[in-house]
Amino acid sequence: MNFLICVLRADLIILFCAAFFSVTSTRFFADLILGTVNLLSFVFNPRYFSIKCNGCKLFFAEIRTFFHGFLRGEGRMRAMPCVGILDSGIGGLGVLFECLSRTDGVRFYYFGDTAHAPYGSRTEGEIASFVEAGLRCFGRLGADAAVLACNTATAVCAEAMRKKFPFPVVGTEPAVRTAAAAGCRNVLVLATPRTARSARLSALIARERDCAFSVFAPPDLASAIERAACGKGRLYLSSHLPKGRFDGVVLGCTHYTLVGEEIAGFYGAPVFDGNAGTARRLLSVLGRDTRPPIGISDHRQGGLTTNKRFQSLCEQQTKNEVIFLNSTQNCIKMYFEQMFSPRLEPKKVQISQKWGNFF
Repeated sequence: MNFLICVLRADLIILFCAAFFSVTSTRFFADLILGTVNLLSFVFNPRYFSIKCNGCKLFFAEIRTFFHGFLRGEGRMRAMPCVGILDSGIGGLGVLFECLSRTDGVRFYYFGDTAHAPYGSRTEGEIASFVEAGLRCFGRLGADAAVLACNTATAVCAEAMRKKFPFPVVGTEPAVRTAAAAGCRNVLVLATPRTARSARLSALIARERDCAFSVFAPPDLASAIERAACGKGRLYLSSHLPKGRFDGVVLGCTHYTLVGEEIAGFYGAPVFDGNAGTARRLLSVLGRDTRPPIGISDHRQGGLTTNKRFQSLCEQQTKNEVIFLNSTQNCIKMYFEQMFSPRLEPKKVQISQKWGNFF
């Protein structure tokens, strides 16, 4: 035990020395000390940098990353990953929920472009202009990645946006393949008028030769869902949906996923959407798809895990943050808190809102 404490103290002294040499710009000595830190931490005292308590790994690897960046002039701990999510309104909240359910320690900016909604009835030029303005906003906020939580925006301009911006742009597409893989053979695809006419949707359908797809574009369904969610009217779903018998329904608009259960009941068939697939793709882009969970909830009491300051740091690192960017109304944030927050793990998400003209 005494030997372990001595090695622990030696590691701490070396870390502080490394920070000192980095400040004085003596990079040779700083790199030399960094190598010594890695050697001691992994060879002599692996418990210090990788504490295991009842199967939980703390994020000491993050400490190594911090000092590695610090020694190379970053000067401070890297901020949590930042992701921008863009939709024409509330539809992208389903994508946001899937992302929050699958990761920790990420800041999400959500922009619902209600001023230009719905995108499904806009021209391609208009949609590209709105999306580019939103992504530039995310760029100014320091986004590491952006999500087009809108099937229409993805179909129209996702490829063009990927060429214009330095950060990854993840799109959302109708779950045509998922429906076919589930064994459905007569599938209804509900999409906005612009998505229904897109070459991208036609290409997705053409790949699934063993399944028959019927594409229908309700002209006002997305707008009706938006109005109902904001308390501006009632939604009469039957007036927007075509009649017919189908063994599966693909929801080709993120707005439609908010009433997915009702649509499933209307047709007596399962519904499929791309929200979960979009979230998985985003986490893969961020390099967090195979990342082990970090936290303190399953640590045993006593020993090295009772440091309250470190416990507080753990909680801060594992909490997601959602910032709603709204310039006209706050119903998007209110709708999320009412419909999605209760389904998330308590204390997992911190929600706030910014006001301003983000375009």
